[in-house]
Amino acid sequence: MNGTTDNDDDGWEVVAPKQKRRNNRKKDIPPPPVATYIPPPTTTTTLFEPYLLLLVGLQGSGKSTFASYLQTSMPWKYVRINQDTLGNRSACEELTRSTLLNLKEPRIPIIDRCNVNSEQRRSFLNIAQKEFKIPVDCIVFQYNLETCVGRCKQRGNNHETLRPGEERQAVERMADLWNPPSLSKNVTDVVLRQGKRGRDNVEIFRSVRYVSSFEMVDQLLKEYLKIE
Repeated sequence: MNGTTDNDDDGWEVVAPKQKRRNNRKKDIPPPPVATYIPPPTTTTTLFEPYLLLLVGLQGSGKSTFASYLQTSMPWKYVRINQDTLGNRSACEELTRSTLLNLKEPRIPIIDRCNVNSEQRRSFLNIAQKEFKIPVDCIVFQYNLETCVGRCKQRGNNHETLRPGEERQAVERMADLWNPPSLSKNVTDVVLRQGKRGRDNVEIFRSVRYVSSFEMVDQLLKEYLKIE
C-alpha cells in the first residue's frame, strides 16, 4: 500500500539494526483515551444536521476506538454501527436505516467496519444519499500493515471475530482489497473507481479526511465532539 506508512523510520536511522529490532518489539501502543460524557445543550431547536460518518481502515487501525469514543462521549448524537458486534453487513444496514428513521431521537450513524473498497462502501452511501438525502463524511485510518497487525495481536482474546494467531492473515487479506477514497480539497469529493467489469463506480463524499497519527485522531475527536 503506497503512502500508508506511519513515520517509516521515526528516528530509527541512528540506531543499530539489532537495537532497532529490540526496541521495536518493546515499543508499546498507547492505551485508548478515556471518554467522558458530554451532555447535550439545553435547546429546543435541532441540535445538529443529520449526516452519516463512514470509517475506512484495516483491522487494528483504530476505527472502533474512535467510534466508541464518540458514542460514549455523546450517546445522544452518535450511534456506533459495528459489524463485528452485529454479525453481518445486512444487520449494519438495518441499524443504519432505523437510526436515520428515528426522527424523535435523531442521531448520526458511525459505520464502523473496514469499508476498504467501493464495493464495501456502496450500500451505506446509497442509504445515506439516495434513501435519506443526507451527506457522508469519510475518515480514512491509514496506518501501515505491521502497525495494524501488532495492534490486533495486543487484543488477545478480546475481539469478536479475530482469534489469536490469525491476525496477520486477516489483516493481509483486507489489505489486498485496499482502495480508499482519494483525498480532495473540494467540499464535495467525487471518486471514480474502475469496477471489475470495466464500469466506473462513483463515490460522493462531503469530506474525506486521512489520519495516520494519534495527534490527528485527537484533533478529529475534538472536532466531532464540538457543540455548536
